[in-house]
Amino acid sequence: MKREVEVELKYNVLDPIVINKLDIQVVGKRRVVDVYYDTTKGELFKRGIFIRNRNANKLDFKFNFEDIAGKSFKNDHTHCDEYSFDLPLSAEDKERFHKVCSILDIDAPGNLSLSEFLKANGYVELVVVDKERTVAKKNGFDISIDEVEDLGVFLEVERLLEIEAGEDNYEVMLDDLKQKIDTFVQSLGLNVEQNMTGYCELILLKTNFELYKQGKYVLEEDI
Repeated sequence: MKREVEVELKYNVLDPIVINKLDIQVVGKRRVVDVYYDTTKGELFKRGIFIRNRNANKLDFKFNFEDIAGKSFKNDHTHCDEYSFDLPLSAEDKERFHKVCSILDIDAPGNLSLSEFLKANGYVELVVVDKERTVAKKNGFDISIDEVEDLGVFLEVERLLEIEAGEDNYEVMLDDLKQKIDTFVQSLGLNVEQNMTGYCELILLKTNFELYKQGKYVLEEDI
């Protein structure tokens, strides 16, 4: 059975003016508002699990399976498993929704609705990430240029990696794809600096440093 893993590298754009001159195929621009849910103590964040409501029409579960299963000795925020559900949740999603909740050891209500799910787990809004996103493509890579409120301008480049069950070369395949992404980014001629964490962490770094320090994907200088 194949498993699709989202491999993504993020970069701080140090010269935002130049990014408008990139030779890339722009396919759209939109505002994206992500609301991240968690307990008041940030228990999901500490485990490296991210549950977000995107633009009030999609619920995403993002996590690195190897990390939460204790199969990896390095907490790596450059790739993740992602499961998405349209909002409002429907009965057709019940089996898959319950499967994801079972993987993460969280409660799935019998009455499948966002409000019941949040209530059953004691989840509240932890972080809101508000950004203007330009979406583009080039050389088979998906590109996002994000102007994130209170954080700055970032470049994200990703590609899906298909992993066969029991694949022995999993880490090698990941490292190879990450190298290809980085080589592609360097070829763009931008003044960038790789950022090894996510927007949720970067906002908590500014607003709740004590919780940020307890996360799985803090910046190396904060470990």
